[in-house]
Amino acid sequence: TAYNYQKRAAMVGFDWPDVDGAWDKFAEEWQEFRNEVTKGTSASRLDEFGDVLFTLVNLARFYKLSPEEAMLHANEKFASRFGYVEAKVKESGKPFSDYTLEQLDAFWNEAKQLEKE
Repeated sequence: TAYNYQKRAAMVGFDWPDVDGAWDKFAEEWQEFRNEVTKGTSASRLDEFGDVLFTLVNLARFYKLSPEEAMLHANEKFASRFGYVEAKVKESGKPFSDYTLEQLDAFWNEAKQLEKE
């Protein structure tokens, strides 16, 4: 995995001296991806997006976070919140297409608020 590659590289000194270098690399890769989105090919966009993900994994390593665990948690949050949105729409008896993005986002924010309570 990306985490293991980066950990291995860090063990032999191929690493940023501090997290600021990792943040700078993320910003650089993010900009390269954005450039490819507007003028690149599908292959170049995929390549640059992979670089963005790789730098995010490196940031996770600096903060001693598990990227896999973070992604699982994010998926669970999304499923829970979107489930709430679906339930609110179903409860109304109207189809999704009758709602604006702003209205659906309001349901989403309700779900987030309920998580905090």
